Amino acid sequence: MNIISKYINFILLSKKKLFFPEEKQILIFDVTGSQNFSKYLKKYDYSILYTRFEELNIPILLKTLCGLDLSYQSYLFNYINTVKPKIILTFIDNNPLFYKLKKNV
Repeated sequence: MNIISKYINFILLSKKKLFFPEEKQILIFDVTGSQNFSKYLKKYDYSILYTRFEELNIPILLKTLCGLDLSYQSYLFNYINTVKPKIILTFIDNNPLFYKLKKNV
C-alpha cells in the first residue's frame, strides 16, 4: 500500500509539465547539486531531470503507461530517451537507480 500512496502523491503533488521535454546536449540527473553545474554550463544546452518527485512530465508518463510498465525506472528511462543527451551529469553518485539506468541507456 505504501508504494501506491507514493505514486498517488507523485501524481497529485508534483509540478506538471504538459509537453514532451526538448532534446538537449546535457542532462543533469537530479536537481541536487545542479546549481554547481549550472554556473559552468551557461553556454551549453542542458536540462534537469527531477528524480525526487518534484516534477511530472505527463506525456512521458503516458508513454510509460502505454508500454505497460509502471515502474519509476521506466519513466526515467523514457525521459532520458526523449531528451537524447550526449552527456548525463549527476552529483548523486551513490544512487543505484542512476547505475541501473546507465545499463539501459
